[in-house]
Amino acid sequence: SKKYKKVFIFSDDKKDFSNILPKNCIHIRLRNSLIYLLFGWLIFHYYVRRYKIKVAYLVGSPALPLVFLKPKNVITILEYNYLWNSSYRYDKSLTLRKKLIKNGITSFLISLLEKFLVRNFVNFIIIGTHEAYDFISKKNVILPIRKGVILDCFNPDKIKPHKIYDKIKGRVLVFIGRLVPTKDPITLLKAFRIVKKYYNDVKLIICGDGELKKYCERLSDNDVHFLGYVKEIPSILKGADIYVHPSIYDPSPRALLEAMAMGKACVATIGTKDYLLGCGILVKPKNPEMLARAIICLLKNRKLMKELGKKARERILEYHDYEKNIEFLMEILERFYERN
Repeated sequence: SKKYKKVFIFSDDKKDFSNILPKNCIHIRLRNSLIYLLFGWLIFHYYVRRYKIKVAYLVGSPALPLVFLKPKNVITILEYNYLWNSSYRYDKSLTLRKKLIKNGITSFLISLLEKFLVRNFVNFIIIGTHEAYDFISKKNVILPIRKGVILDCFNPDKIKPHKIYDKIKGRVLVFIGRLVPTKDPITLLKAFRIVKKYYNDVKLIICGDGELKKYCERLSDNDVHFLGYVKEIPSILKGADIYVHPSIYDPSPRALLEAMAMGKACVATIGTKDYLLGCGILVKPKNPEMLARAIICLLKNRKLMKELGKKARERILEYHDYEKNIEFLMEILERFYERN
């Protein structure tokens, strides 16, 4: 973001994150999902005209409504990590939504809207998963770039462990993410109970907040440490032995990529296979026994743990260097503007 005079970040958050953003970044809070979906595009249009925004970078397809009826001179790049309609299919958090999901009405309607917005208002796509690739009809707009990590921020040789490790001793598992049903921290806590039967010195650090936090705390003992929102994620990962990602549906989690960049052995659900296959352990979602077996396997075999961590970092270095990818993206955009 340092290369640009102003960067506007649109989200449906109520909380203002301006204090953790660079000075040239402005957080536009749309307050809730309804405002985001119904009026977000109008607010976006206002900022486009006032500040002459040239590029809209969408992180995930739920951001697509922002660029509805966008001006033709605004280039839209979609980082397509997961399908919007699929996320509705897997989200079981609301009773009404559960009823609708049974016959796929919500997912079907969102799928139609998603296809319409992608076909008509997206210029370039950065593909994150095979699922997203199969969903796209116009393959010629796909860029040879992948989702990235700022490697300088996740260099294990330059980072010191977080101060929490002064208090926590023994083997440490880490999970980073929102405490919501689709991330499924409940399955992780059930798996952790099983792991503790074999390794009573193991600890679990959970970074994140959400609607399930109080329930998760009730399921936990003194060996589970809830840190809430943590800014120093690299330092948390530095002291970890294993990173665990138990999501029901989360095919392209940034936290997983960051753990891989830190050279950590990772256990995640099979939805993340586009990133972790061949350099980590994949398990079925909502299966605490299988998740526990995978963790125990790594705790038993430190050689395998180190080998998978090394392979994970090599995968990130080869394909997911964010700064290199952005430089390449800017070259493509410059050529695009020259032609038009």
